Amino acid sequence: MKTNTELLLLMATPVLTREAEQLLFERLGMAKILVEELEAIDNKVLYQHSQLYYARILLKKIQSEIVNANIPLVAKIAHKMNCPGLSLDEFISEGLMKILECIDAFKVEKGYKFSTYLYTALYRHFGRWMEKEVKRNANRIGENEPEIQEVEAHESSGECDELVEVLDRNLANLSTLEMAVIRGSFGVGVNKVNWGQLSEILSEGQPARISIARLRDIQAGALVKLRVVLEEAEE
Repeated sequence: MKTNTELLLLMATPVLTREAEQLLFERLGMAKILVEELEAIDNKVLYQHSQLYYARILLKKIQSEIVNANIPLVAKIAHKMNCPGLSLDEFISEGLMKILECIDAFKVEKGYKFSTYLYTALYRHFGRWMEKEVKRNANRIGENEPEIQEVEAHESSGECDELVEVLDRNLANLSTLEMAVIRGSFGVGVNKVNWGQLSEILSEGQPARISIARLRDIQAGALVKLRVVLEEAEE
């Protein structure tokens, strides 16, 4: 089964020449003006509703042409990015959303190529996005430190059997995925693996790769459930 990235690249079209790109943006500008003018009309008659409908379709079609022509550029830059907890698919998804922002902000009359403008914008955006995600992950880990300590304490002490029983009998009511994440990340009943390996194992057979960030979120929720059960057992 193809990954999201591979499917997107199949949708990509050849890179636009400067002339073709300029023509597309000129058409985009005219389509925007038409949509805005039609939307501004109060008490539209039937044919004006029809015009607005097809003008919006034309606008989306032109935007899609520009996006599809720049998918390879997004993929190229995304492949250069490296941030713990963020997958290639997440970078590309973030990049595609940024393309739409850049299309709206781009001024074709200045004479620059859109791909040049997009290249710089993506690097800046990815940098800010990675910094935000790193801080978010750090805060999440800090917030769940008591739960992690609780599980690790049982894992490393003579109470490990108690932790195994909680998991084997699923006394914390964990989902199948939560159970797999806890066992794999702490090595309870199975070999301990790192986040990258766990992502690869649990993504097998799935339509899209489960990101490390998603696995950390799953672990955080499962740890809260486990901590409640383990503390009750100590009382």
